[in-house]
Amino acid sequence: MKTEQGEKKSRAGRKSLYTPEVVEIIRATIAKGESEAEACRRAGISDETMRIWKRDKLEFLAVVKGAEKEAREWEMNGLLAAAKRSLRVLIEGQEYEETKTEYEQDPANPNQPRIKRQTVTTKKILPNATAVIFALCNRDPENWKQRVEQDIRGTLNGDVTSSVNLDKVPDDVLAKVLEALRD
Repeated sequence: MKTEQGEKKSRAGRKSLYTPEVVEIIRATIAKGESEAEACRRAGISDETMRIWKRDKLEFLAVVKGAEKEAREWEMNGLLAAAKRSLRVLIEGQEYEETKTEYEQDPANPNQPRIKRQTVTTKKILPNATAVIFALCNRDPENWKQRVEQDIRGTLNGDVTSSVNLDKVPDDVLAKVLEALRD
């Protein structure tokens, strides 16, 4: 139904679920990496409604696609950077200090313990051989490939003959073998 101004009017008595607030809930949910089904649940709409909006409202489809891209970029930027840092630690190893503290009861203040002894130890995490191999194979595959190449081509020269002598095998046994081979 159209009004005098030519705008579409929704059915009387029912408000449209398509509001800026609902669109923002969907955008924010998808941008965090959640599924479309979860976005629909949080926005209070059905999966079917979302499919219809994506089909009929190009601006909504653009919002959803933008949120999906944002989620992928966040994932790649955040997770990729963390993975690189972690791989670097695994390749290079790492040193850190561990502090052990022993406490005793303070005679002057029985409710407050005091430090009896504190020991600082430097510990090392050794490089991880698997991480080193992974990095080398992916960074310089020409020199560090994990492929085994086997050449299984072969040629047979000459006639292949059997050196089995059947002269001493009885004829009835040979006949049974031939009969079995025919079957």
